[in-house]
Amino acid sequence: MKTIKEHHWAIIIFVIAVLLRLYAAHMDSFLHEWDERFHALVARNMMENPFHPLLIKIPFESGNSHDWSSAQLWLHKQPLFMWQMAASMKLFGVSEFTMRLPSAMMGALMILLLYRITLILTNNKLVSSIAALLLCFSNYQLQLISGIEGMDHNDIAFEFYMLASCWAYAEYCISKKWYWVIIIGLLSGCAIFNKWLIGLAVFLGWGINMLYQFYKTKSINQLGWMMLALLICCAVFIPWQIYTILKWPTEAWYELNYNSKHITEVIEGHSGTTSYYFDAIELYVGKYIGYLFPLGVLFFIRDRKFNIEVMIAITSIFVFVICFLSFVVLTKIHSHIFFIVPFALISIAYAVVKIITSFNNIFFKSAIIIGLIYFSIQPNFFINYLSKENKHRESCIQNANAYRNIDKLVPENIHIVININALEHINLMFYHPEYQANNRWLSDNDLIKCKAQKQWIAAFQNHENYNLPEQILNYPYLYIIKTELK
Repeated sequence: MKTIKEHHWAIIIFVIAVLLRLYAAHMDSFLHEWDERFHALVARNMMENPFHPLLIKIPFESGNSHDWSSAQLWLHKQPLFMWQMAASMKLFGVSEFTMRLPSAMMGALMILLLYRITLILTNNKLVSSIAALLLCFSNYQLQLISGIEGMDHNDIAFEFYMLASCWAYAEYCISKKWYWVIIIGLLSGCAIFNKWLIGLAVFLGWGINMLYQFYKTKSINQLGWMMLALLICCAVFIPWQIYTILKWPTEAWYELNYNSKHITEVIEGHSGTTSYYFDAIELYVGKYIGYLFPLGVLFFIRDRKFNIEVMIAITSIFVFVICFLSFVVLTKIHSHIFFIVPFALISIAYAVVKIITSFNNIFFKSAIIIGLIYFSIQPNFFINYLSKENKHRESCIQNANAYRNIDKLVPENIHIVININALEHINLMFYHPEYQANNRWLSDNDLIKCKAQKQWIAAFQNHENYNLPEQILNYPYLYIIKTELK
């Protein structure tokens, strides 16, 4: 009870965060384009066999085994976040909401992690509460949880484990207890097991601290503990790499090489200048709020009231990630840098507290807090997004209903469906994994094979640019679905 009373604002903010994230997870009854639909289908298939990641369970012969959007075997991303999604659907049933539920809960827990890190850093509950409040109402995180923003659940899981590893390191800094070393290793290993080697960032902060310690005391007595944590970290993610290389060597090496190209090449059109992430600051923290970040840095430098080890660690991580992703990595994707945004929120919160404590007017203080919430959550974004005027969302809802009810739209002997909107065949197979579905039509070879086996094929009727060609219309075992896709 004493802890709850001391940190009651953190508890209240956490409860609000849970409710907001559960709503975000429940907001859309369809799968989003990039990349939620792919993550969802692989996780759905993992419910049967978590160690055999499949995207397309029953592929057509014309599929491309190296194209991650159409391959059967799916090693494109590390599996931990999809295992979590699969476990959620296994426990609570298959739906968009249960698939997003792990992201919602991890997103909420990040509020408590940020609160605790900030408290260890500043020993100031008000600064910690403001930082937690800013993350609680983060429009960008809510978009990731709902699947609106690309990379979605993959990045939420990565951000959670990265922040959790930094929290464990902060706890280690103040206690020097051995068990925090184990926790750091486990959590950083999980971060890598979601994204890749940038999950080692906590060791950068730890290493810089050791150099600082060596400069002051000529001692490196933390090296052994850091090596133990690193060993535990490797034990988490390396077995899967060995397993996939041994079981599927061609595909595993291809994906490892492909992912490494993100550094040296612009992959899939994701280009940007060196200011790409700086230009997106309003996207990450909200309009006007970003201007408080440098002010908070100045206040920190002036006051020097912080835990030096934690400050060195998070500053090292923050500066390295920004420089590495901005000036070295050529592929630019907005969500890739979001895992360090909570550190920026600490500086912003420090500036806010300095401002509001310099005024005695309660109305002025309240106005600042309300303004922070308003610009963080950006309500107009969600109002416009959820509006009936958002034709794209309305089309997605209508199409999802058709895919969800495909077993009622076609005879029970038909399990091949074509003339589906681009990549929405992934959505259909999420709802009904027993079906084979394909973008647009079938190749001539696939059509010949189906005809030889006298397989019936269902095709959605012509809609917009999806008009069935003559060879499909002349197919003798064709069933036209009298439902129009948008």
